[in-house]
Amino acid sequence: MNKEKTINGDARVRRVAWERVTKIDDLLRAGKYPNCVIMAREFGVSVRTVKRDIELMVERHNLPIECDQKR
Repeated sequence: MNKEKTINGDARVRRVAWERVTKIDDLLRAGKYPNCVIMAREFGVSVRTVKRDIELMVERHNLPIECDQKR
C-alpha cells in the first residue's frame, strides 16, 4: 500500500471524526439534547461511533457531558 495514500486517508478519517465531534458539541451548546440514534442517522455513522465520539469528548477532553434517560 502506498504510504502517502495511507497517511492522507488517516488524516481524512481524523478530520471527519473531528467534524462530528464539533457538530455534537454545537448541538449540545445550543441546548438541543440530541440522542445517539438521531445523531448517527444525521452523520451517516453507527450509534456505536457516536457513543465513542462522546466518550472521547468526556474522557480525553474533559467535557462535562451527561446522559439524561428522560429526554
